Amino acid sequence: MAGSEIVCTGRDVASTIGSTPALREIRAGQQARITCGSEIEAQLPFLLVPVFGDDDYAECLADVNGGSWAVYPTVDGDYVVIPGGDSFDEPDMNPCWAEFEVVEGEWNPLVGYTSIGLLRPGIAIEYARYDHGGIGINSGTVVTVNRIDDFAVVFVAWLRDSVLGQLWGGDTAPPLNAADLFAEAAGAADRKARWDSELDVEVDAENDESVDSVPSWAFLALDLSDSDIALVRNKLSARNLQSFNESNERPA
Repeated sequence: MAGSEIVCTGRDVASTIGSTPALREIRAGQQARITCGSEIEAQLPFLLVPVFGDDDYAECLADVNGGSWAVYPTVDGDYVVIPGGDSFDEPDMNPCWAEFEVVEGEWNPLVGYTSIGLLRPGIAIEYARYDHGGIGINSGTVVTVNRIDDFAVVFVAWLRDSVLGQLWGGDTAPPLNAADLFAEAAGAADRKARWDSELDVEVDAENDESVDSVPSWAFLALDLSDSDIALVRNKLSARNLQSFNESNERPA
């Protein structure tokens, strides 16, 4: 690393990396090169620590087994080193399970984008990007990286409450979440679904209702197998039933 080679030995390699600054620190302006087995590589997002000043975290770069890794801000205000070539672009996911985009407003829109996928076997990553104005100036990104035991639990949590809601730059996020579009996308041949506020306006106009809405739309794209979709459907049904029962148990 950083011009010198350090060989990590011992039975517990992960513990050695985590307790050795020269092994765990990824410093701005220096490209670290790491060669390790796949089991250790899967643990690196939880072991590597970026070291930078004046918010120049994008200068912290690493080459892990020939692949580019970069630093991304996390939803809790920390930073993580993960696979990706550019800190300001979407990190690498293999596969990317789903993407969701929502836009509110026409001339100065609020644009939100989030995706979820597999970072490494057993590790899920959620990425969110916010852009006020749609021109990339007033924007921000975050990721969250978690070990997973149950794919459906993680995916349904993303559908119902993405970290995008915590990134909305102080603005009120649109009331639509990705779960509203899941059934339509899951049943479509291309696994995609779109909602547009203009369609709701047309329906309300037909019912002679007065409408004053902000133009907005949302889009969900899935890349899931039939078996994964069935798991998500079952989990959503169970969550909806639980919510229904809890609401009925509350005193009037």
